[in-house]
Amino acid sequence: MQKRVKDTRHDVSVLDRSFTAVRNLTAFAAAGLLALGALGAMPASAATGASGETDGGSVQILGSGSPAESLQTIRAVSDSAAAQDDRCEDLTTQGTPRPNGQDQGSIAVSNCRKVSPGDAITVTGQGMAQRPEGTGQLTFKIDDVNDDDHTRLAAEQPNGKIDQGGVTVTDARYLPNANGDMSVELRLSPSLSDGVHWVRVLGGSGDGGEGVSQYAKFLVGPKPDTSSPSVAPEPGSTITSGYSATFELSGFTKSAGQTAALVLQEDRPNGQSWPLTAADVAKTVLSSDGAATVAVTIPKGLASGSYLLTAKTDAEESTSAVFDLEKAQAPVIAGRMKSVPTPLNDTQPFSVILNADASPIPTVTWERSTDSGSTWTVVRAPSQGRGELSFKPDLTMTAEQDGDLYRMTATNGEGSATNTATRTLMADSNSSGGLGGVRSEGWNCQTVKVEGDPGARFCIVNSANRMGTLHLEGTGWTTSNGKLGSCIAVKFGTNPDANGDVLAANPASTDAQNICHGGGTTSNIFGYYAADNNGNWIADVPIPTRANATTLAQSGSEWEPGTEHSVTLLTGSARTGDKPRSLRLKFGIETHTDVASSGADAGSSDNIVVVPSGSTGNSNLTLKASGNSLVSIGEAAAGQRPLITPAAPVLAEDDLTDLNRGDVEVEQDGTVLTTTFNSLEPGDWVYLHAWPGPQGVDWLQLDAEKKVRFDIVDLEPGDHKFSFVGQQGELVGWVDGNLPGESSRKSFENTKPVAGLVTPTNWNGPLLIAAFGTLALGLAATTILGIARSRRSA
Repeated sequence: MQKRVKDTRHDVSVLDRSFTAVRNLTAFAAAGLLALGALGAMPASAATGASGETDGGSVQILGSGSPAESLQTIRAVSDSAAAQDDRCEDLTTQGTPRPNGQDQGSIAVSNCRKVSPGDAITVTGQGMAQRPEGTGQLTFKIDDVNDDDHTRLAAEQPNGKIDQGGVTVTDARYLPNANGDMSVELRLSPSLSDGVHWVRVLGGSGDGGEGVSQYAKFLVGPKPDTSSPSVAPEPGSTITSGYSATFELSGFTKSAGQTAALVLQEDRPNGQSWPLTAADVAKTVLSSDGAATVAVTIPKGLASGSYLLTAKTDAEESTSAVFDLEKAQAPVIAGRMKSVPTPLNDTQPFSVILNADASPIPTVTWERSTDSGSTWTVVRAPSQGRGELSFKPDLTMTAEQDGDLYRMTATNGEGSATNTATRTLMADSNSSGGLGGVRSEGWNCQTVKVEGDPGARFCIVNSANRMGTLHLEGTGWTTSNGKLGSCIAVKFGTNPDANGDVLAANPASTDAQNICHGGGTTSNIFGYYAADNNGNWIADVPIPTRANATTLAQSGSEWEPGTEHSVTLLTGSARTGDKPRSLRLKFGIETHTDVASSGADAGSSDNIVVVPSGSTGNSNLTLKASGNSLVSIGEAAAGQRPLITPAAPVLAEDDLTDLNRGDVEVEQDGTVLTTTFNSLEPGDWVYLHAWPGPQGVDWLQLDAEKKVRFDIVDLEPGDHKFSFVGQQGELVGWVDGNLPGESSRKSFENTKPVAGLVTPTNWNGPLLIAAFGTLALGLAATTILGIARSRRSA
């Protein structure tokens, strides 16, 4: 018997087509839902931005109202215009004012129907008789039925004085002008009753001028209802992300003990909102008057822009305030102060520019130093400011103030910026002759003790440019009785051990003030310099050259870079009663050298930098600081680097905090640190100190990318800080670095950045889950159909 075999080719073909269709449909749906899920993973603010905001602004539709609405608007404008010219002549008074006089002119009360007790009213006059010059006056009264009732006026008047007869105005600014026009403001008594009142102006009896007697009526009503809820930021305040802001709530229902819930929201359609908790709000309980002053902590990390603060009470009253939020920014010096040359007996301002986006607005303090930055005195009380700032010293310029330092420090919760500049006496007005000014770098050199004179100090910038000047300073250099300044004679030696063997081509015989007079041999004296009566003196002495020194002219050569020489300072014979001193110190030409010499105590100069000579152009300059093995790498051009060694910017390592970290960035590659100075310019100089210390290193010059590099390979293992002083003596910033290995010194901790805000839960998560769920169902359906197809095929 022959079996019938069912033809399944059609079924398989149908199944194949179904399988293919389902597979394609599943893949298409999965791809679409995955894209939708990815969109759902975006922040709600990004997902709603396209539909919730217009692109490029908004369009205002004009003339779309109905004819009735337009007519109503026109009537409202007409009524408003009429109100401005209303003189209230239709009002009926309770008393009987005396009739207006026969003199010319008339008066009126502005907005005469909108007056409340305690308000100030403006009385205007037209065609009034002008009052006599110098003696003119007018008297104003309210409801002068009894001719002496001044109690309807407030005790304090803006334009005149009150007495028993009313308010007398004598200021010509408020009296009738040549055209007969006048305007006087009168403040009413807070106890003035509601109803119709009148104001009268009288003149003639008090100044002898033409008689005046005019009155005008006005209507006093209760103060307008101001009980509508309102919330507003403190006037004039700046609101910054991450900081507290003060808001004023008022006009809510007068009910003791009710509270207001506050919500912060972006000021845009579908903007993200942040309900504020008790931790964010210092006070939410309203007073019995329906008001409160609330301190609100704005969440950290919010972008700058427009925001809403909404207050809603238990009574369902709600109101919002719109305010601009600023991003937190540390102050940065955008434009440095410059030294200010000031004429004698004059004063000139210092100017500095802070970044305009510093927020919160920094607190700015101005200080003055008369001892080269060792101590500072506040000369202007701290105030808030940003952008361009200026300070004009109260003290007029004198010779004693020549070289004083002025420092501006700006601080907010994000950081601190400081800038220092020098006040110098103009050269053409410098009556002190030999006294020079502090270098433009803003800091004097490091002082050393003078042997045999405990009260005296001396410092030398122990490097001079070829054919340049040698910078010298002293303090405490007085005569034996301490009442006058010493006279200092300067000699030079051809080598560090020579004592004044260089002869001058034109030996000095006195100083610029003709105070000092040489005694004995003067052929080797290159200059006399007189200290002031406090013993302070500053001098930039030209070093010997073939032009000013016979010895060099005979040898036919100049002192070249890399050579070392000596300078000798003498006192005692150039001024009667002067204290004898003799100091010999060595210096180098374009080369720093140790201060140690006969007559000087170099104990305070352990960290003076030694710079090898011959470093020019773009060669890598190796710098070593005596007392440690710190090696720096940088590019320095000889003859351009600042010569004055600045003091450390802080007293201790712990004083280097996040507040003064500055706008600097650091990258460490092995033992080499590369530091970028965002607020400086290519070619600027910074002085490096290493901590613990301070260990002074040297000046480093920024390359074209505002970077310097230095190697810390030989420092003690552990954490270190490195501070940088700018050319004005200011702390530019600091960075940290680390050397692996064990150290007996405790490491400091770096402050970690605060994590950003967590976005509140929204539709994104569920949508993403739905996308993956649908994908899973599609894959399952495809698998089932595939199995059925394979069985059919079998």
